[in-house]
Amino acid sequence: MFGSAEQSGGFYYLEDEPKIRHQPGPISFSSVKSFLVSNNKDDIMLWHLRLCYPSFKYLSSLFPKLFVEQDISSLQCEVCEFAKHHRSSFPIQSYEPSKLFSMIHSDVWGPNRTSTLSNKKWFITFTDDQTRLCWIYLLKEKFEVGQIIQNFCKLVLTQFN
Repeated sequence: MFGSAEQSGGFYYLEDEPKIRHQPGPISFSSVKSFLVSNNKDDIMLWHLRLCYPSFKYLSSLFPKLFVEQDISSLQCEVCEFAKHHRSSFPIQSYEPSKLFSMIHSDVWGPNRTSTLSNKKWFITFTDDQTRLCWIYLLKEKFEVGQIIQNFCKLVLTQFN
């Protein structure tokens, strides 16, 4: 044991006067206390990194003596700044559906752990962009995708001109 703490407001604070049972070990209370009382910005940043980037206001409530003579607003973390940045949004354009069958969205999914009664574990979907009509084909194996795409194209050409 290198020190004792007192709970206050959901936090534990190291007490100024240690109630230590002297045991041999590499950590002494005085070394921990001197570190926590230090008001070096590098020490603040070290704890900021060690505790997975908490806000400096929260960190100052955890280690009040670490922030003696420090202005919280002057502390900056590059990682935190980049994490708050967002990508530029795409330009707003009204959506205009294309002509019938000029754009088709497709997805292949599988294998499913449970097969159908006809032993099929994969499926492929085709969705027309304009009408949102959807076709679903069940597959036994993924290698059947090429043939299914060809069959779907023939279906569209013959049935919908």
